[in-house]
Amino acid sequence: MDRYFVNHLSQLQTEDNRNIADKYRWWDHTEIVADLGTSRSELLTVFMNVAGDFNISSGIRNNLWFNTSGAYICGKKHYDRRGTVGSHHYVPVDHNESIEDLVKALKDDGYRIVAAEISDDAVPLTTYEWDNRSAVIFGEESKGLDALTLSLADDIVYVPGRGSVRSLNVATTSGIFIYDYSMKTGMI
Repeated sequence: MDRYFVNHLSQLQTEDNRNIADKYRWWDHTEIVADLGTSRSELLTVFMNVAGDFNISSGIRNNLWFNTSGAYICGKKHYDRRGTVGSHHYVPVDHNESIEDLVKALKDDGYRIVAAEISDDAVPLTTYEWDNRSAVIFGEESKGLDALTLSLADDIVYVPGRGSVRSLNVATTSGIFIYDYSMKTGMI
């Protein structure tokens, strides 16, 4: 009997419960990662001193949804991966304690550094023009990004809003930024 047929038949008899698109049902993990690698954007995200594990995890899921090059967790904290619902298996996630070291490495690799922050120097995301090789730094909601991190950035960009809260949720903001990048660079 044909090996492909036997393999397909056995797959139909089992359920694939992974949180993956139907296209990837029953694909081997390494095959999925390899396929994603053929169409990843060059966007990277950096979650700087973000305290909430679910904010970080949701940010990582945003990276996978839009198939970016990956995410960095920057600062002393690591995160609880359970909130990614398996996304961390399909998008590169790295940790770096020093924002200075990370930004230097990214700039040496040709990345434009974008700080997501509401400030007098910031430009609205609606008019921002992305470089393909961009890395966006997101800070903790209650504190934002510190002066050192802002000084390391090439650009400071914010999401325009009209409400009375000081800022958006970090995961929500990362999704908006990644969507904007993906749309403006032709990735979606």
